[in-house]
Amino acid sequence: MYPEGENLKDNISDSLYLKLEDYLTKAGVDIAACLPFKPWFTTMLLIQFQIQSLGISPEYGIETHFLKKARNKKKILELETFDEQMELFEKYFNTELFLYYTLISMKNSEKQLNTMMRAWQCGNTEIMETIMFDEMTEITKDFSGIHDKLIYERNIKMTKKIKTYLKDTKNYFVIVGGGHLIGDKSIISYLQQEGFSPEQL
Repeated sequence: MYPEGENLKDNISDSLYLKLEDYLTKAGVDIAACLPFKPWFTTMLLIQFQIQSLGISPEYGIETHFLKKARNKKKILELETFDEQMELFEKYFNTELFLYYTLISMKNSEKQLNTMMRAWQCGNTEIMETIMFDEMTEITKDFSGIHDKLIYERNIKMTKKIKTYLKDTKNYFVIVGGGHLIGDKSIISYLQQEGFSPEQL
């Protein structure tokens, strides 16, 4: 959140503020609810609003499902800590660009999400890669830098940790978001480069 006396409107352009206000008004949300928050957190709120408007509940997500099954039965390890994720967004995504792209992408979000779900169910990584990476970059080439921080650099760090699991004699069940498993800079690709042989089932 911003310190007292400062708000979102003071830190983004007038044109972006008007776009945000227009979107929220149509969604039945008072923009005042977002004013205390920085751009990256406002972006997270927008995504949450959109997901809920499409009838999708976070409680049925894959990570939540398996965390519930493992709780009090299995030891749970983190590929990333909560603090690391918060630092990433605060440091690299506290910009207009991330918020702007999110607002623009909302127009096609329902169609994209349905296509993504079908692609995920069929294991079609090419379609997933096109939607998640290529279409974003088409809107603005600057978004490729966001991919580097949000996906690719994290893939390298997570791969290093997964390698330690693979070299252990214990069995590990690792869950990551689908975006980390597609493309030539994915966790899968990095594991292959390290001599492992992951398979898509």
